[in-house]
Amino acid sequence: GGRRPGPLAALFPLSLGQVYQVITDDWLDNNVELSSYLLQGQDAFAAALGRIPGANWGPPQETQNKAPTLAASLRHSYKIELPNTVVITFESTKAKPTGAIGGFLNLDGLPEVAIPELPEGLRPPAELRSASFRVTYLDPKFRITRGDRGELRIYSRVEGEST
Repeated sequence: GGRRPGPLAALFPLSLGQVYQVITDDWLDNNVELSSYLLQGQDAFAAALGRIPGANWGPPQETQNKAPTLAASLRHSYKIELPNTVVITFESTKAKPTGAIGGFLNLDGLPEVAIPELPEGLRPPAELRSASFRVTYLDPKFRITRGDRGELRIYSRVEGEST
């Protein structure tokens, strides 16, 4: 959220994975997964260790093949402005690494970390941490919104989730 020029994606070695929202009565969490192609290949050291008979050096096989990923949850407070606008204000971030680096260093056991917040007097004002979007279509299965930068977002409800 907030006023932002947008990322220069070509300059960063990151890939955007799954993006979804969790909305409660109190919060709206934007959840994103980021991975880096720089860390995806199995390095020579890890490959050599993996060839030692009977050795269990790395993470389980299902983790070895999973690219290192950072799952970030960006928490926002929100308010609804009738008839169809939602204003979100950034509040905090939590991050959790998963997968394996080079097929060897298992990240799944690391804890989720809350990114420290600036003290209230040093935090940017709410209007600089805010963004808005218009809900242009809504039914029990889909929500289509248009953001304050003109971006179009289409959300589908996960089967079995509450309404």
